[in-house]
Amino acid sequence: MPGWIPPRLRLLLGDAPPDVTQERLKSLLGLPEDHDLDYKRQRYDTGSQGAREAATDVAAFANAAGGLLIIGIEEDGAGVASALVPDASSDDLGLWINQVVAARVSPTPTIGHSTIPITGGIAHIISVAPRTRKPHAVSVGKETLRYPMRSGSTTRYMSEPEIADMYFRRVTGAINLESRVTVLHESATSILGANDKLDDQSWLVLSAIPFSPGNLELEVGVAEQWIEWVRPALRHFPTARGQAWEFADRYLTSASVGFRSIVLTDGSQASSQFHSLFASLRLDGSGFIAFGHPGIRNIHQDTTNVRDVYDEHVLADVIHGLDVLSNHAIRAGVTGDLSIGAQLQSDRYMALFQYRHMQYGQLASTRLVDHMTPLALRSTPIEAPSVPGSDLMALTRSVVTDLFSSFGLSQPYQITADNQLDVRHFYRDQFGPVDIRKNLGDWAKAAGIDAIGVPT
Repeated sequence: MPGWIPPRLRLLLGDAPPDVTQERLKSLLGLPEDHDLDYKRQRYDTGSQGAREAATDVAAFANAAGGLLIIGIEEDGAGVASALVPDASSDDLGLWINQVVAARVSPTPTIGHSTIPITGGIAHIISVAPRTRKPHAVSVGKETLRYPMRSGSTTRYMSEPEIADMYFRRVTGAINLESRVTVLHESATSILGANDKLDDQSWLVLSAIPFSPGNLELEVGVAEQWIEWVRPALRHFPTARGQAWEFADRYLTSASVGFRSIVLTDGSQASSQFHSLFASLRLDGSGFIAFGHPGIRNIHQDTTNVRDVYDEHVLADVIHGLDVLSNHAIRAGVTGDLSIGAQLQSDRYMALFQYRHMQYGQLASTRLVDHMTPLALRSTPIEAPSVPGSDLMALTRSVVTDLFSSFGLSQPYQITADNQLDVRHFYRDQFGPVDIRKNLGDWAKAAGIDAIGVPT
């Protein structure tokens, strides 16, 4: 994650840490430390005392409103920035502080690290985004936890009533958020039904609500901007899902402005012959995306009462949908966490199917689902599903496991309990000569994910 800058400092520093230059850092000279800003002349000591100090500083911002730790600025006795002090060390400060925070702060806050070239060396920005999973505890001993909070230009430890209040708000906030996800999900279902999209296909509907809303502004060209990054996001996982869309040339053909939203559609007309897509991405960073599955029958005699849902198509669509929803929230200025909802829906019974598993492909020990699965609800840090990696695999596995359990399947075959990608459970021969399993292995390697069964 590139990092976050408090709104009041963006006129001076820019919208994100990569925008910061030496000249912009100099604009802080004469500005005092505050609830969202802390200066350090030099980097933390790498011993246990320095690790505890770094963890405490990060947790204090996370328990308040977020903020910036800027290493490379000297302050006077009153906490006012007085000079830039370059760091000439070549050690990876970002890696160290991420390791320290992961080991000592729970739950782990969202932090970013950026370096700014300045005369004689570099300065560092450690950004701590505001979170709703408060309070954050710091381990200060084998069995001791403390709860720091940034208060003005200083850090203090919270009292027991303050800690209890934060835990209460965390729980009640999660409950309220789940209710909002449910309402958004019902809205998506209503829209699909009103447009007769449920008549010819089964649909995977994914929805997302941010804990703290963002604020995307509609302007001329914004819909076209969204389609430019959504289109490749829907193709990056190399499965038959993407190949089928490209073959049909019906993959995300239009983006338009809706009421406080951007609406994405394809050209399939919800035809039973093609995969389909419909999405509504709202200005506050929330939204839903729905993937239509043709459900061509291969085994059941009565084709009017049962539709197939292919397990690997569901998995690919969850990966693509989580990518789109999280990146939309980030683009809308959201920080913190997302609540995710997922559900399979149809106008009739659904059967879980796999290209290669026993005769004809129907999964063993599975049952039919009548019209829809229960709504699966998950929470995630907003950045976790925004890029391919182990966090995306873990979230995908948990969501898909919830969906497949409705069919009597305990877990997806394609992702192991250790979040490895098992490419042996993907079948692609009918979509062309390209060995997709090799492509899946390449994708996993580029994402830093372990893969099983990759052809050599």
